[in-house]
Amino acid sequence: MAFALAALVAPEASAQQPASPVVIELAQPQIEIDIGFQGQELLIFGLVEAGTDAIVIVRGEPRAETVRRKERILGVWTTGEERTFLTVPPFYALAASRPLNQMFSDELALSRYELGAENLNLTPLDIVPGDPETERFRLALVGYKYARGLYADRAYPVAFPSPQLFRTTMYIPANVPIGRYLARLYMVKGGQVVAQRETQLIVNKVGVEEQIHRFALLHGVLYGVIAVALALLAGWLVTLFFRRSPA
Repeated sequence: MAFALAALVAPEASAQQPASPVVIELAQPQIEIDIGFQGQELLIFGLVEAGTDAIVIVRGEPRAETVRRKERILGVWTTGEERTFLTVPPFYALAASRPLNQMFSDELALSRYELGAENLNLTPLDIVPGDPETERFRLALVGYKYARGLYADRAYPVAFPSPQLFRTTMYIPANVPIGRYLARLYMVKGGQVVAQRETQLIVNKVGVEEQIHRFALLHGVLYGVIAVALALLAGWLVTLFFRRSPA
């Protein structure tokens, strides 16, 4: 399959000294999730100026998520203190041509551009300056995303088949939420981000998965009743099977 790379040139560049193209493209700009979806690799490629570094981030649109602490009271587990964060990407992955600490001498750049899941700006609903508990809840949320494979726990490598052409491959897990995603390229030179480009990735359900998802959205109460009924039926069938099995 052939892919066309469109060069984007800065308008202020002169004809005598044209700007280098900075491009990011997805080999598959839409991922379709059906009942047999087991995850897949996403190929990302593009152009940067020769001799520069490339960082690629893929992340979902931010949303609010609540983290609750479980507490044991009188031998019973119950829900305790909680924190809500407003800007949580449901998925986050990063690829880089070199380790980030070799690209940037100023560590503030990592938080400014949210490079790495540990540097995500997860804004709490109730901001209390210097509250150590909020930071513990933030770390717990990031750890939960790591455990489910929704935040990559390492940087994927970026390769350069030619001085300007880069490519990287990221893994999209089977439990990735549907929605609109952003793939962003940062071109880094001399410890500074000198250019950036972005494109979109769409994750949709199709087939039976899409029909079930749509039914759940339109008929939430009925969907819940059916789900409970099916669970009870499955439990009854298992019990019936073991009762009839010979000792």
